[in-house]
Order: sequence, then C-alpha cells, then structure tokens
Amino acid sequence: MRHLARSRRNDRPRTPPGSVFDEGHRRILSAAAEAFGQLGYQKTTIQDIVAGAGVSRPLFYRRFRDKQHVFEVVVDQLITEWNETLVDAVSRAPGGTAGALRALHEVSLEFGRARPLLHRLLTRDTQLLLSTQTDVIERGTEALRGVIEQILRRGVDSGEVRADLELAHMVDFLTEIHLAYTDRVVISGAPLAPSLVRGVLACTLRGVLSGSAGRRRNR
Repeated sequence: MRHLARSRRNDRPRTPPGSVFDEGHRRILSAAAEAFGQLGYQKTTIQDIVAGAGVSRPLFYRRFRDKQHVFEVVVDQLITEWNETLVDAVSRAPGGTAGALRALHEVSLEFGRARPLLHRLLTRDTQLLLSTQTDVIERGTEALRGVIEQILRRGVDSGEVRADLELAHMVDFLTEIHLAYTDRVVISGAPLAPSLVRGVLACTLRGVLSGSAGRRRNR
C-alpha cells in the first residue's frame, strides 16, 4: 500500500457517534466488502450494496455519502485490523529487536496473503483513488511507521540497533521496504517465495542492527 501524492483530500470516513455501528451499518459494510470484492470498485453500484445488505437506499445515505465513502470505510477497517494484528504480534515476539522486526515482516505478509479481499479491494486503480482523494492509505502508513519507530527506539536504548544512523532515516527505510513487499503480495494475491522473505529480512536486519547484536543473533 504505497502512499502516493494526493491532489486533494475529503473528510475522513464518518462513523456513527462513538463509533458504535448499528446492525444496518454493519450489514451495509459487509455487503459492500463482498460486492467490491466480487465486482470491483468501478462495477459495483449502490443498488448492489443495498440489495446485498437488505436495506433501503435512504438508510444507506443516512450512513454514507456515496459509494466512495463506503469503500473508504471498508478499506479503513481492513487496514486498522492489519495494524492491530502487527502491534499484537510485535508485542509478543521474543528475541528483542530482531524478533520484533521478524514478526512484523512475516505476520504482515501472511495477513495480506490470507485475506483475498485485500487483493480484490486494493488494486492499483483503487489505491490511486484512495491516495488522491482521502487519507486512508496515509493513515495506515503512518500507523505502520509508528510501530517500526517503537521497535527501533527500544533497540537503540538496548544497544541492539545502530546508533551511527539517524533513527528517522532507518524508520523511513524499513517502512518503504515493508510496504513494497506487502504491496507485491496484496496486488498479486500470491505469497512470496520463502527464500525471498528470508533474504529480505536478513538484509533488513543487517542494515539496522549493531555489530554486537548481529553477532548475538548468529550464535
């Protein structure tokens, strides 16, 4: 999910007060996700969504502005779930900085591979739409960046991460590498070769870990 330059931005997806989704709201989102996944964004109509949800068009328009708005909310929920999954995996990963980065890399790729809906929703065209019209993709990217920054800050404090490079530069590098390979999985809908996953991770760790941490990891 690469962050592309945005020409303009609409308001963030609206949710009911307190983010409490009523049954109609949930049914619309479920039907929208299924319709977008089966038909694609361009071919999906509001009628497809309300028919699948079993709700009226007036109810739809009380919850969402238009087709693009409900699409944004569907994708936003998937990206939120993705980041929550990463935070949980990183928090439970053994092995210090190397273990946390390994968990981040492997769990994220598996998340994308195991959810075909991501492949069907986040095509090149719809990523461009989201990036130029909303901040959904940007917020997901910033959440990922925050997770990586926390990992590296802890690593710097413990002496596991190199202190001769700017932390912000390492965060940016790891975020872009991670997004590039995750994007490949999501767009292709196929997993990466295990050897490639291991190789990318090894290169990543070699770039950010201190010499002593690398020697401990290889023992």
